[in-house]
Amino acid sequence: MLRKSLENARRLAGHALWPAGSQLSQSYSLAAPLSVWRGMELPIEGLHQIDHNRHSTAAVAGRIRSQVEYPLVTGTPYTLSGALLPSIQARVVTEVGPGNRIVYANEAWEELCGFTLSEVQGSCGLKFIQGPDTEASAVRKIQTAVESSNRVQVVLTNYKRNGQPFKNRLQITPLLGPTGRVTHLLGILREV
Repeated sequence: MLRKSLENARRLAGHALWPAGSQLSQSYSLAAPLSVWRGMELPIEGLHQIDHNRHSTAAVAGRIRSQVEYPLVTGTPYTLSGALLPSIQARVVTEVGPGNRIVYANEAWEELCGFTLSEVQGSCGLKFIQGPDTEASAVRKIQTAVESSNRVQVVLTNYKRNGQPFKNRLQITPLLGPTGRVTHLLGILREV
C-alpha cells in the first residue's frame, strides 16, 4: 500500500520520489534537486484537510510538500531508531496519535529545557514549555503539522523549567516505522 501511495504521490508531484531503479526504503526523499522544487506550486495544497488518513496518497503528498517548504536540519533522521541515536541536537520524540505522548528526550534537550526525561515521559505534547510570550501563530502551525504528520519549522519563545524564556527554532519531522508508516514525530530545538 505504501508503494502505491508513493507512486500516486509521485504522479501528483510530477517528479520521482526516489531514483529510478532504487529499492523503496523505510524513508522517502525527493530525487529532484531542491532548487527544482523551490517556488514550484505543487498540486497538493491543503490535502491534510481533505483526507486525514496518514497513509493515503494525499497524506504522503502533503508530507512531500512539507519537505519542500521546510528542508531538514543537517543530520535529521527519518526513522525512530535513528532519532534515538546519541546526538548533540536537542531532540524530543512523541508518539503519533491522541495526546502525542512524549516517549524520548535526549540529554541536549534536557539541558536546553531544564526538564529530565523521567519528568516528561508520557506527558501529552509539549505545552508545558509554552508560556505567555509563546507566539500563537507558531503554535497553530505546529498543531496543523502534528495533526497531519507533516514537517514544519518555526521560531518561537518557549520556557525552561525555571521559567526563563528562550527563543528557539523548532523543527518537527515525521519518523517512519519499519513498515514505512509514520509512527512518531521528532522535535529538534535549537536556541537562536
